[in-house]
Amino acid sequence: MKKNFKKMQENQYFEVVGLIGMYKADHSNRQVKAYRITSAGRIIYDGVVEGLYENLENGLWRIK
Repeated sequence: MKKNFKKMQENQYFEVVGLIGMYKADHSNRQVKAYRITSAGRIIYDGVVEGLYENLENGLWRIK
């Protein structure tokens, strides 16, 4: 099932094929924020991934 990046909600986590971690889209600022899951199951914010929003929008990366 192909997921549409433009229709994703801002508070929804997603994974990108070929990248490690979880991501959230911030459509108002056109940014993607990276998160990782620790061995204890906690989600930790890692920062903003530069350029990933545009690449997802153009279809250069796929969402799992």
